[in-house]
Amino acid sequence: MLDVLSTDRPLIFQSIGGHSLWVNSKALTTAGISRSTPDPVNGHIDRDAKTAEPIGGLQEAAMNLVNALVPAPTSTDMRNAIRYTARFFNSLGVTSWHDAGIDVAADGSSDTLDAYRAISEEGALTAHVAIDLKWQNSRSLEQIPALLHASQNARTMGLSANGVKYYLDGVIPQQTAAMLAPYAGTTERGTTQISPAILASAVTQFDKLGIQAHFHAIGDLAVREALDAVAVARKQNGKSDTRPMISHLNVVDPADQPRFGRLGVAAIFQPLWACNEPYMQLTIERIGPRRSGYIYPANSILKAGGMLAYGADWSVASANPLEGIEVALTRIAPGATEMKPLLVGERVTLDQAVRAYTANVAYVNHLDKETGTIAVGKSADLIVLDRNIFEIPSTEISHAKVILTLFRGRVVFGSLENLAH
Repeated sequence: MLDVLSTDRPLIFQSIGGHSLWVNSKALTTAGISRSTPDPVNGHIDRDAKTAEPIGGLQEAAMNLVNALVPAPTSTDMRNAIRYTARFFNSLGVTSWHDAGIDVAADGSSDTLDAYRAISEEGALTAHVAIDLKWQNSRSLEQIPALLHASQNARTMGLSANGVKYYLDGVIPQQTAAMLAPYAGTTERGTTQISPAILASAVTQFDKLGIQAHFHAIGDLAVREALDAVAVARKQNGKSDTRPMISHLNVVDPADQPRFGRLGVAAIFQPLWACNEPYMQLTIERIGPRRSGYIYPANSILKAGGMLAYGADWSVASANPLEGIEVALTRIAPGATEMKPLLVGERVTLDQAVRAYTANVAYVNHLDKETGTIAVGKSADLIVLDRNIFEIPSTEISHAKVILTLFRGRVVFGSLENLAH
């Protein structure tokens, strides 16, 4: 399909979720990908069923075969991206974000940290930012010193990079998410991309040093192995204040839902995703009806004693918290009132959703003494909406607009003068 567009220029398209690339023949040739190219560890090359020739789909780690050809962003690109993100998020009433996994070189340096420092020093970082350092799945425990060095470097820059992000699996429609049982109609289960022993050792060593664990886990097997790693750390180190968290949680086995509360692991959901839309239908087809009863079980984890914290996974999805709040309450996509709710029993209340976007986010980011609630002595991170979301139907919350955002008491979006009128 892409060869129709061009056969003399490499074309590379990334899926919105970031787990796949689609490329044309020229890109395959330029990257040296052929029938004889083996699948890399933690990835696979889509191939013709009869000839085994590559057909242009690259999943998970196989993306690196082509990504290596793409020029890296310049320092100017990165600084401009952070400036843009701050302005954009402020316009949505966001005064805090979690950068969930930045690259760190073998010597502990990071171009991303350098860009954050530059933006902070010029006063354009108009949000609290917690940063995770990315665990490289292709390496092992020898990377721990470099990650610790990067965390220390961040502190000297006045930044918080006190977490490590572990990407445990892929996504369900491509069958790269790690599942406890095979996908419907197949023998495939997907695999986790870090061995349980290495994961538990890394999490335990970092936990002892006060470094937070943050896991990308979509399939129920990946969720279980993330919880198991925290359990090992708890057993060896005792209860710590590192506040581990697991993001996405597309499917959580009922046996694991109470473990969030018992282990003190925060459940990070993207509530906007928890509705019946085309991507969700692909998910349900892949995992079948039984496991489809455990999709984004926010209320079940909450009732079992767990903590919810909500985010967006932007730019994979909209960063607008008001859209996420609406879906958290309705389990219906904004504006799609004719649709059937996705697992209506997993809805939460408005109070719970707002807390999950504010106080609980501040807690998991170790910012709860500074922000997240309105209190004397805390940072004046405040927004004004054009309507009271506690007095309108839940299906109208996504229509609310931010008309003023304050960060540390300073206007970063809107105008006090306009508000007065």
